[in-house]
Amino acid sequence: MRSGTGRTGADLSGGMDSTALCFLTARHEPELVTLNRRENDRENGENRFAAECARQLPDGTHLVLDPRELPSAFEDPGALTDHEEPIPLFRELAATGRCAELLAEHGVQRQLAGFGGDEIFGGPPGHLHSLLRQRPVKAIRQLRGYRSLHRWPLLPTMAALLAAHDVAHWWREQSDRLTAPNGPRHHTALDWGPAPLRAAPWASADAVAAARAELRTAATEAEPLAPDRGRHQLLTALRTAAPGYRRLVRRYAAAGVRLELPYYDDRVVEAAIAVRPAERASPWRYKPLLAEAARGTAPDAVLQRPVPAPRPDAGVGADVHIGLRRHRGAVLALFTDSELAAHGLVDTGVLRKHLLAPHVEPRTLVALEHLLGCEAWLRGVTQGSTGRTDAPATAS
Repeated sequence: MRSGTGRTGADLSGGMDSTALCFLTARHEPELVTLNRRENDRENGENRFAAECARQLPDGTHLVLDPRELPSAFEDPGALTDHEEPIPLFRELAATGRCAELLAEHGVQRQLAGFGGDEIFGGPPGHLHSLLRQRPVKAIRQLRGYRSLHRWPLLPTMAALLAAHDVAHWWREQSDRLTAPNGPRHHTALDWGPAPLRAAPWASADAVAAARAELRTAATEAEPLAPDRGRHQLLTALRTAAPGYRRLVRRYAAAGVRLELPYYDDRVVEAAIAVRPAERASPWRYKPLLAEAARGTAPDAVLQRPVPAPRPDAGVGADVHIGLRRHRGAVLALFTDSELAAHGLVDTGVLRKHLLAPHVEPRTLVALEHLLGCEAWLRGVTQGSTGRTDAPATAS
């Protein structure tokens, strides 16, 4: 499927991360092929930014895909994956494969994407814990901004800032509270972990017990990735997401396209974390470090965009809800013969109840995506599949 033209492509979502990469690349590759996947959310301003940015790249080829042109979320829920580990980005597998094929049809051999930008430029707020002890005036000023932006409740916020426990305590607490009710949507995100771990409602008692034991074991071996919570949070987020993105890289490679993620490059990460956390992120300015780095290259309208309000839907947009409505029957049918259920890990009755509810919560949809990834992985392991864990993560 690979042509001999060797063109370079780049995602152009309209967000700052991908836009900066597009304009930086276009300085050397003016005939860049950009890819913009539209979303059904009517208030998604990134579609407008992407259209304006495309007009400022007149020599490029701009592919704009309407949601109707791609497989919807949760399409083919029974697709098998390789044996490396459960893939967390399962709902997008079919659409990702189609994008890779389309790029290959346009002669693209190398595609750049902005994954990782949120982690290294968004800056987890855990740095406030150390900043309060080092520069209390600045910490309190930033804290006010973060509380206003994220609507953090005062007492839990102060408790998290004053707590001095280590990372092992955080893992033990996750074990103890694995089946506790979900906390408020506006989580303070100031502890060692980005968010509390909670078992899905359909997890069986055996699954919960096994998870508790693993979390306890993790607590006995836990070492922070960095001395302060903010940098630990950032590195944890990168290391947690990396395996999923590696699977996307393989998906592109299967179509003959090399997917490159510059924000995951070691030198880029090292340069970003060398900047003081309080300067790398701000509650009043959107991704200031990236904005300064891309000044004069990317459009000011994108670099000076205001800090977006946090989404209460956990990043689950309209397209995900539409996908579930279309493929709910296929998802339910998959779990009538579930490997996870056969191993005593899932209560399919509880799962069915949640998926047939009049309104499926965003948290449920996130948990469902992880569940499908686990089911696909276990089916591949127990039933056999063509998936390989030694397959190269690059186009041959």
